[in-house]
Amino acid sequence: NSQGSNRENNLKEWLQYMSGFLKFEATVYIVEQTKEGIFNKGWLFNIGFKESEGECDYIVLHDVDQIPMNKGNNYFFRETPTKLIYETKRNNHIRKLSRDNVGGALMITRRKYQEINGYSNNFGGWGREDDNMALRLKKHGGYDVQSADIGHYEELEHARVMGLDETKQFHKNVAN
Repeated sequence: NSQGSNRENNLKEWLQYMSGFLKFEATVYIVEQTKEGIFNKGWLFNIGFKESEGECDYIVLHDVDQIPMNKGNNYFFRETPTKLIYETKRNNHIRKLSRDNVGGALMITRRKYQEINGYSNNFGGWGREDDNMALRLKKHGGYDVQSADIGHYEELEHARVMGLDETKQFHKNVAN
């Protein structure tokens, strides 16, 4: 896997956790890519958006290795796109995430997703697609970021692929 190993276990744990965390019925679309070809998160999110057409007014684009810790982060509808994750904890280390990146958990209305033409499909490999999405949102009215106390997440255990941001492809992926 281009982003790390143990993602199937992360998905199982995420689904079990979120089924108890959410206080409303939600439909989850799981979109994954075959091992052939270069990983492209934009493609996956755009396919998920297309598959959910006619089913909902908003979506939450969610990485399966992040789980919310504060019940105040309730995933209820917000008109303004919102980066739900402010910081994440892994191995007892809390890491504040960049405001210029909307990765991890992004809530967005279908209307806004269409307005900005979704995620870019131009980011093959790992990195920069969430930076680009933040730029797209800024150009179309901006987005909110959940507060530190409510937007606190924990990262589920998985091995990282070393050197993901040291590849030629990563350096080709520019944010604009």
